[in-house]
Amino acid sequence: MPIPPVLLLLVGLALSSGGPAPSSPASTPSKGVSEKDGEGGATHTSETKGRRPATPQRPFEAVEDVPGLEDGERFLRASRGPFGPSDDCVFAITSRGANDAFHARLDCGTETWSIGPLTDWAGWELDELWMRDLDADGYVEAVVMGRYVTGIGPEGVVPFLATSVLRWDGRTLTRDPTAEAKVDAARTPAEVKKKLAP
Repeated sequence: MPIPPVLLLLVGLALSSGGPAPSSPASTPSKGVSEKDGEGGATHTSETKGRRPATPQRPFEAVEDVPGLEDGERFLRASRGPFGPSDDCVFAITSRGANDAFHARLDCGTETWSIGPLTDWAGWELDELWMRDLDADGYVEAVVMGRYVTGIGPEGVVPFLATSVLRWDGRTLTRDPTAEAKVDAARTPAEVKKKLAP
């Protein structure tokens, strides 16, 4: 298997600087995004209508691509379904920047929200995107399980699992630090699912 360009870049940066690769800014707005909201780098295009009624109306379906990606942004995976202010939104994971940082994007018709990067590490591979009501409140959370590398030291090229949990708070995409803390030590997607299952 060929070595991904991001890995070569990280190793070069680590060797030349003796320190970590530079981190990405908290958020890079998507095309058409006009406002930045709260912590975690969330951006959105306009005011939202609040939380939609509880109990999803239909199951999620895989989406093969999303329109309107920025130059250099790469589609990884997406699901369409009841997430955010509507039952017909597309939640997508993309990568962008010199270190292929993972970002989340929510498209609901004419409105788009984004948050990212999801970690400070270089994105290696997206293991799984799991859409699930984790706390039995009738609203779905997005669980992003990805492999990352630090690019620092002898172990800097060894991918490790890190999980981000995102939710819709009635206005924008937000991180769920409580759920993320539950899976901090998980090393496989199966462990993550077991620790987060209601």
